[in-house]
Formats: sequence, C-alpha cells, structure tokens
Amino acid sequence: MDGTRFISCSCQRKSYSYEGKPNQSFSSVTCLQEHVARLIARIKAALYFKNTVIVMTSDHLAMNNTAHQYLIKQRRHDLFLW
Repeated sequence: MDGTRFISCSCQRKSYSYEGKPNQSFSSVTCLQEHVARLIARIKAALYFKNTVIVMTSDHLAMNNTAHQYLIKQRRHDLFLW
C-alpha cells in the first residue's frame, strides 16, 4: 500500500523512514505534526491569543498499523496537554 495517500499535499515532509524503511504511519504522524504546529502558530499570531488556552488531547492509542510493532515496545498512554 502506498503511504502517500495518507499525506496531505500541503505537508513539507512526505515520507518518514524507520529502521531504513519508509513507514506510512510515522509519515502520517509527521505530516499531522506540521499541521498542528501551523495551527498553533496561527492562534499565537491572532489578537485573541493573550486570553486563549490551547488544549490538546489524544482520544485513543494507535491501533494496529505499520508502526504498531514499534509502539507496543514502549509505555503508552493517552495524552493531555494545556
């Protein structure tokens, strides 16, 4: 399966390799990180940012995917940041 179908055309980095092989799940996460960083930068540049709290949370752990074999080796938990 071609991992590029999960990658937004607006992302700078289109692929991510792990252990010398392209990994479509890690590539998707890398792209998502770009989008989140861009959103936070836009919020911080807005006039209303002074009175804004940004809250980020995950809603589930990763399911079985091309990164699963690496993820299960680590301690995992849902994330909540503010």
